[in-house]
Amino acid sequence: LARVREYILKRLAPYVTDEVHVDAAGNIYVSESGYGEPLLLCAHIDTVEPAGDQVPMVKDGVVYSDGQGVLGADDKSAVAAMLEAYIHIKTSGKAHRAFE
Repeated sequence: LARVREYILKRLAPYVTDEVHVDAAGNIYVSESGYGEPLLLCAHIDTVEPAGDQVPMVKDGVVYSDGQGVLGADDKSAVAAMLEAYIHIKTSGKAHRAFE
């Protein structure tokens, strides 16, 4: 988890203008000012076993596990989507809602 947390913090660093906080449990909190009520985005970076080395397979347009691990037992896609959305918002130059 520490390596994932370090990656997220490094990826966010060039774009954060307000606050980043990591609590004692290792949760990352980012607050950005903007207009309106804040939008809360939430995901987790831990995984359940056997979610380690996954080998996704695509069959008829559907993503499956190779049978040796589990897919969907983590939140990697949500974390990736939130990072990319955050960076897009911050680099767009457009006004945005406050978010956490």
